[in-house]
Amino acid sequence: MTEKVKTITTSFIIPPGCVERFLPVHRPYSRPLVQRGFSHAGISDLKAPYEMGRPNFHEHVVIFILGGRGILQTPGSECNMLPGEAWLLPARNPYRYQAAPEGWKIGWVHIKEDNPASYAMPAQVTRRTDIDFTVCIAMAEEYIRETLRQDLDATAAGALAELVAIHFDRLLRPAMDARRTAERKRLDMLWQEVDNQLARPWTVPELAQQFSLSPAQFRRIVQEHDQLTPLQKLTALRLARARELLSGTDYPLARIAALVGYDSPYSFSRTFHRAIGASPGAFRRRD
Repeated sequence: MTEKVKTITTSFIIPPGCVERFLPVHRPYSRPLVQRGFSHAGISDLKAPYEMGRPNFHEHVVIFILGGRGILQTPGSECNMLPGEAWLLPARNPYRYQAAPEGWKIGWVHIKEDNPASYAMPAQVTRRTDIDFTVCIAMAEEYIRETLRQDLDATAAGALAELVAIHFDRLLRPAMDARRTAERKRLDMLWQEVDNQLARPWTVPELAQQFSLSPAQFRRIVQEHDQLTPLQKLTALRLARARELLSGTDYPLARIAALVGYDSPYSFSRTFHRAIGASPGAFRRRD
């Protein structure tokens, strides 16, 4: 594999010799995992030519590399997946991973995109080398062993599922917090730039380009951080400035509308009334 792949297509190859052990997720005692948005999880010992290609997968995937070597391909790039690394593969990102000829052992989790635990994945495929997942994998191994016992104890299985979930939280939340802090800083800088140029006819594609993301990825990040769509955030900034201008100046409505990015006093008044519950004129008189 010397040529870098340009496009990712769907592939699903599990050759003989692969051994996969799955964590029970959809059982009464697995509720702690369901509460984190787990849909599937397991520990796999894989042989070449094992391969998974996902051009637009609807779930997040987290992979912990336990041994051997995997090969990850994204459009335009290829790299090794080595022991001690954790890989965060966010939903909707195209990628393909394969077992190298010497084999590959991994722990893995599929997480629903709208997971109730609000695991906020990075926007792009990300490698982490600062996550110690040893204890989490040990708990997962013990959980699997308990669920395979002939004298399965549902209470013990539930406690082990809770331990797996707790350790997974400890692994993922710090990584997510660091990512969220960096994103928050970039978003604040972007919104400050927008606030300084409210008269500019901003569009979502333009804002996303400034953030070096696709419009869809940008919408998800803004929704995650601000609980608003990009257009709702833009409108909020414009109306906040409009209230300041209505209260602190005697500018005519046409000038205020232009200063905050509306192409006519009518569209400005309509948006203002819908959001504030009063017309710009009534707001000015009341204030």
